[in-house]
This record gives sequence, C-alpha cells and structure tokens, in this order.
Amino acid sequence: SRNSQVSIHSLCSQGTVDPTTLKKSRKPSAKWTLDKETAFIDFLLSQFSASSDGNPRKATFNEAATLLKKKFPKALGAEKTGDVCMSKWT
Repeated sequence: SRNSQVSIHSLCSQGTVDPTTLKKSRKPSAKWTLDKETAFIDFLLSQFSASSDGNPRKATFNEAATLLKKKFPKALGAEKTGDVCMSKWT
C-alpha cells in the first residue's frame, strides 16, 4: 500500500540505524515493597464498600496512589499513579 511505501521510504532515508545508540524508551518500573503492597491492599479493603460490582473505581486507585506517595515519599522506581496501582496484578 502507499502508506507502507512511505513508511519504508522514511525509514530508509534516515540511513543506517545503530541499535546500540538508540535511547531506551521504556519507562522505569514501579518498585513495590511488602510494606507498600500491604498499605495498598489495606486501603483497597477499606474502600471495598464504595466499589461498584466488587471492583474498585478509577478514583479509588488515584486515592491509593496519593496515599502511597504520602506514606512513602522517598520510594524508589517510577511514581505510583492511579494507572500503576490499577495494573499492579495484571
């Protein structure tokens, strides 16, 4: 297709790519300690009655992230956001 030809042309027109010089685009992963996991689980359990159909809402994960930031201000790894908390065990 035309788009494929344009993409190939764009890649080829840049010259040879040395993979060792490419920057890593992966974000640093969040570091979870037992204390952080325990605080996270305790918070989720305290909010269980507010969850719809047994699953915490997005706002609950955002609140959990805020709690973790306050409780562990010098935590290693990536910042724990609501999305990071929501995907902890997935």
